[in-house]
Amino acid sequence: MFAIGTILKILTTVLGMAPSVISMVKNIEGVIEGAKKGEIKKKLVLETVAKGFDAAEEIHPGISDIKAPVLSATDKLVDATVTVFNTFGIFRKEIELDVSPKQQ
Repeated sequence: MFAIGTILKILTTVLGMAPSVISMVKNIEGVIEGAKKGEIKKKLVLETVAKGFDAAEEIHPGISDIKAPVLSATDKLVDATVTVFNTFGIFRKEIELDVSPKQQ
């Protein structure tokens, strides 16, 4: 069980990463095409996030404490993103989706 502070760190991290994860899913789909390659694409996203945590650990010791739950949440975010993209046909070449963060 996590303390409330840790839970808030996990939520903040996952929500902050969501636009980047969605962009990765979209960009990877454009580079690695094929319906049978979903697990490879998902693994690439998860490994990218994991390597980011590994690099961040050098600068911010202790961040690896939330690595596993963030990767678990990222796994679910990738699944949800792919489901939505497939439902609305966003992976088709003719549809462009701008998921970049907007400046306020």
